[in-house]
Amino acid sequence: MDTGLIRRPKRGETDEELMRMQEEFLRSGEKPSVQLVRAERKSADTTTTDSVTKSGTGATKAKTSTTDSSEAIGDRLRGLPSLVRAGGSDVSANQFPEVEHVKLESVLCDVIERSVSKDAAKPPSASTTPFPEPTKVLVCTLEGRKSLFASRLKKQDGNQRQITPKPTPEIPSSTVLSKDDCEAVHLENLGRLEAMSHDEKIKAQQELLSRLDPKTVAFLRSRRKPLESQASKREDANYSRASKDSPPDVVTSSTSQKSSGVSAALFSSKSKQEGPEMSATEADTAATVEYKEGCPAASATSVDVSDGVGVEAPVLNEDELPIKPSEAAKQWLNMSDVEKDKLQWMTMLPPVTAANSKDGAPCVGRFDFEGELVPPTQEVPVHKGLHHHGEQPEMAGYSSAEILRLLRSQVRSQRLFALQLLERILTKHWLGHYVGRLEGGDLLMQLLQSGLAPLVRSALDDKATVDAALAVLQALLVSQPQQALFGRAFLWRHGHRTFFLRPDTEYENASEIPDADFSQIDLVQALLRMDLLPRLHYVLKTFRPGVAGVASALLVMARMARHSGEAATKVLYHPHLMTLIFEDFLPAHWSSPAVVKGKMAEAYGNPMWPALELVRTIAAAGKELAEVLMQRYPLGQSLAAYLALEPSASQLPTTDCLNLALEALRTWRIFLAYGLGGDLCFDLYSVVARRLQLFSTLDLDGVPFDLEYGGHLLHCLAALPAHVTKSTLVGLSASLNFVCTRWLTLLARATDLQSVQTGVHTVAAMLHCLCSLTELGTPPDAAVVNAVLLVLKSPLSAQLASQLRTCSSLLAESEASESGSHSSKCLPCVTSEEPVPCTGWDVGSFELLAAMARLVRIAIAKSPTGEVVQNNTVSEELFKVQIALLCNAGVKTYLDQLCSHAKRWTRDSSRKWLCRPEFNLLFELALLGSPKALNEDDVALYHEMSLALVATCVPGFQWEYQKLLEGVVFASSFACSDSSTQSSQSRTARRLSSIKPVYLKTFTPIFRQHSESIVSLTPSKKPLFPCDWIYLPLHQLCALEENTRTYDRNDVLCCLHWVGHLLRARHRFMRAFPPLVHFTRLASVFLAGPELFLDMEVQGAMLSLLHLLEQTTLLCRTQRHLDLRDWPGMPSFSDFYLQLLEEYVGESYGDAVFACWVLVPLQGACDPHFRKLLFAENPEALAMTRLRPEQSVVPLSRFLEPPEENAFMLETYLKHLLSGRLDHARSPLLHTVAERSVARFVHSTISSHLKVHLLQVLSRQRRKEAAKRILQWPHTRAAS
Repeated sequence: MDTGLIRRPKRGETDEELMRMQEEFLRSGEKPSVQLVRAERKSADTTTTDSVTKSGTGATKAKTSTTDSSEAIGDRLRGLPSLVRAGGSDVSANQFPEVEHVKLESVLCDVIERSVSKDAAKPPSASTTPFPEPTKVLVCTLEGRKSLFASRLKKQDGNQRQITPKPTPEIPSSTVLSKDDCEAVHLENLGRLEAMSHDEKIKAQQELLSRLDPKTVAFLRSRRKPLESQASKREDANYSRASKDSPPDVVTSSTSQKSSGVSAALFSSKSKQEGPEMSATEADTAATVEYKEGCPAASATSVDVSDGVGVEAPVLNEDELPIKPSEAAKQWLNMSDVEKDKLQWMTMLPPVTAANSKDGAPCVGRFDFEGELVPPTQEVPVHKGLHHHGEQPEMAGYSSAEILRLLRSQVRSQRLFALQLLERILTKHWLGHYVGRLEGGDLLMQLLQSGLAPLVRSALDDKATVDAALAVLQALLVSQPQQALFGRAFLWRHGHRTFFLRPDTEYENASEIPDADFSQIDLVQALLRMDLLPRLHYVLKTFRPGVAGVASALLVMARMARHSGEAATKVLYHPHLMTLIFEDFLPAHWSSPAVVKGKMAEAYGNPMWPALELVRTIAAAGKELAEVLMQRYPLGQSLAAYLALEPSASQLPTTDCLNLALEALRTWRIFLAYGLGGDLCFDLYSVVARRLQLFSTLDLDGVPFDLEYGGHLLHCLAALPAHVTKSTLVGLSASLNFVCTRWLTLLARATDLQSVQTGVHTVAAMLHCLCSLTELGTPPDAAVVNAVLLVLKSPLSAQLASQLRTCSSLLAESEASESGSHSSKCLPCVTSEEPVPCTGWDVGSFELLAAMARLVRIAIAKSPTGEVVQNNTVSEELFKVQIALLCNAGVKTYLDQLCSHAKRWTRDSSRKWLCRPEFNLLFELALLGSPKALNEDDVALYHEMSLALVATCVPGFQWEYQKLLEGVVFASSFACSDSSTQSSQSRTARRLSSIKPVYLKTFTPIFRQHSESIVSLTPSKKPLFPCDWIYLPLHQLCALEENTRTYDRNDVLCCLHWVGHLLRARHRFMRAFPPLVHFTRLASVFLAGPELFLDMEVQGAMLSLLHLLEQTTLLCRTQRHLDLRDWPGMPSFSDFYLQLLEEYVGESYGDAVFACWVLVPLQGACDPHFRKLLFAENPEALAMTRLRPEQSVVPLSRFLEPPEENAFMLETYLKHLLSGRLDHARSPLLHTVAERSVARFVHSTISSHLKVHLLQVLSRQRRKEAAKRILQWPHTRAAS
């Protein structure tokens, strides 16, 4: 361009420079280079054509713009990462968009929501006329026509003038200060500065700098020139007010455009209508004047211009504005009409008010751009962009509803920004950062109730937001602590067996529930119903996202497969999905990948460990699915390649290589549990031998990864099939024994358990590997046994025993506070539902002691006689290890505490996955126990613990528990007490010999249902046996329907004898059951019919049991004992007792034993409802009950205390007494109870209408003997 021409404005020009350039242009008289011709707007959904006339050529070009703001604005955003190309070859374009890539200028503007509904387009309705009606066009002149915005302003101005008429002020001709005025202002400023002290100047300076962004201050100081120092001071002062008072939806693109930013805000409404010539930055930063339905109101006192209804404008303090409206009207055109409700957002913010707010108290969730909660009392600088139009403009941060509104926006940058923010928030949610800090309960449920699931699903349909949507899906479904725990659990013996993570909520007619509502019930199932799997397959196949996007998609599918067996089947059998995963993400051969900053730059064609996790999760869901994976896909080749992987020669990034190696071992172990993949060991024999050589130099406090890798490998070797073990491990037994001895010796020398915590798991895995060899007939070396004994006698043994109590999930408080749990019902999470008992929780001590007990038990069982052989060095050492384990003081203390709290953990512990290591230890200790190695108290302790352990059996462990039942629970050596007499022991032993087959016969159908080979490694949470399994032969007798009641007399008698034995010998275990359970289960014998309960032997057992319950205080005494409602398998006690009364009246013939059981709920501390059932609804039973007070097991005092006060019962008692139905000769016990209850009430000091009424009745009937006794009761009582 020629130097003589007028210079065009450039980016960064100030208002003064623009005004000066405008005056120069006007003085030059040149024609403008562009002339804007505004065409008539046809509709909001059609394109507009702008004619652009250029000087010199006079040519006019048509410029068409699309009305889709999300595409038009998003494509012009500066700083936005490039989108995914169709071919997917550009790797850098596929990375996750970070928050700094999305400029706030493009985000903090007005939100125009888009529809994410999936409703199908409907065909046009058929016309009823042969020809369509002609469209009439209204002809109107264009001359003098004003825009819609100008009309609204005029209407608003008219309304305001009607309300508050004011004279029009005179507009001066010029607002430019003269030289004299500038000097006067300068002198005034100097005078104020001279009047201020140094401290006041510093304070004012700090106050001014605190309002500004530090980057802005640094920039202004760098731009300041010596010759313009005074002008710079005035500009900084003006900008400080503008930055503090400017609305959040007005953000300038550069700090050097302070004044122009204010002008853009004032002209925002007009620039919206000036056509598509405006730049992208102006389109993004301009504030819109349109109000969409559902948007929060700008202010309670704003002017409603949409309807033309005049409302009084808010009071506007012009001193707080960077530019006064009166001065703006003088300097710029068309600024005479001022929208005060818009300028209200540029004034000072009201002070933050948080009524009744305390530190740490729950608050409404408002988040900053990093996902952190913004405290309601915190003053946040406005330059951070966290203040915006809303009901509380002074409160900084974005609520969940506002974030989801951004996600519904038509502007692509706003949707990206919302997705990135949601990812941070959800990640912190699973880490527990918001627990107890939010009002309204669970954050995830709040988001789902606001419609998060459909919004994230729709984001996958947009090519530009696919990566961010995948990241949000991963943060939504996958809990990082849970993933880490599942990976760590593979160091446990049974850590590869996990429960399905399916909500317990039952629902019907799921197809009729909308997706948004269904996601609050079962999130994974709702996403499957939204066709998430087909979409993920399409994204992976067509869009080819980056490494992070691929990993997120694979982890999301793995979490979906962990939901249930049905979900895992859907993932496996989805057309072509697994083929794509194996070809692109699980190759057996791959080339050297490109690595950028230590991470892979391309996912396709390279092995991805999340893909192996997906395969492992699907295989764990069922053996059939594992066989399909092994037969249809080249899984064996890939596993062999990954198991033999050397990190130094893999050409993969170190982190990916290590994760791939660990995940390969976990996947192999899953298949080995089904008996699949064992032949891989033949191909990997040299690799295994080389690893064992490395283990011989490995220290227990060495690199954690090496120890973890060793533990995984040893668990895989322990799970090898028998034929493979004989062919491979037998040849490596010498190496295994040597390494095990060395590690045990190092463990015995350790002084701090925490320093060797990971090494403890590795040693336990080695012991389990030796157990596999021992089962095949290869006994452990004497050096190994001696090393085990050395560990048990070392100082570390006390720390191991102490960790049993501190890290016990069974001993931890079962009623954990709900505030400490951040799991949602629609998306279960192990780490949220089962909080760990203590910080630094670890189960290494459980695993090590269980492995030691298992090795000793198998070694003793494989000895020639199945017992410890005398004069045998190895056997003697095994016996010493057995004694050291069973008689350890810390172990016995731990077991005693478990037996004392059995009532708390026997009911629900089987549903807790974190309790599996403890159950494994208890099981091994119980099977290792021997009466020859224990005294009488220890035998009772181990037997009591075994009784409680039976209720924790879950599918997959039934054969181990069958050993427990046969070898410990019903063994006479454990059940009989040495302190009893010889005759009593022999009688108990004879009874146990008949009791044991009865219970095993009862358990056999339950075992048979799970007797096949392992069907799934994700068993059901429901235990095989009920909590009150000792009453299992009587459970059918509680059925209310007579046709479902079945019994065998011998089975019933054996059950009664077993219960009686436990009440006498193991009464602490029997206290784990509520009194009502004992009463209901035993009383159900009477429902079987008179053939059973009139049997003399059965009657003797029932009366003896009632006396035992009374002696052990396990008989129901108060209403609290009768209010048990949540016991599984228990009928309603009110219905049960009514049925018991009917049986008593109909078929008992007044049996005394039956009557003793029937009278138990009639005690004075129980509900009068049960007394009404007998005395009012079944009065015929009164004459049948011929019990005397001394015959009742329940003392007479408990029927009379507390005194009867129920009016209905007192009237009923008196009626039966006066009518002669209750006679002392026929029913002495009931007659005594009724007579004393009425007499004590009428002779009490209580004054009531009922007392007067009863005395009147007695006076009228005073000739009767019953009335005489009641009236003379005080004298009779005094004489007695």
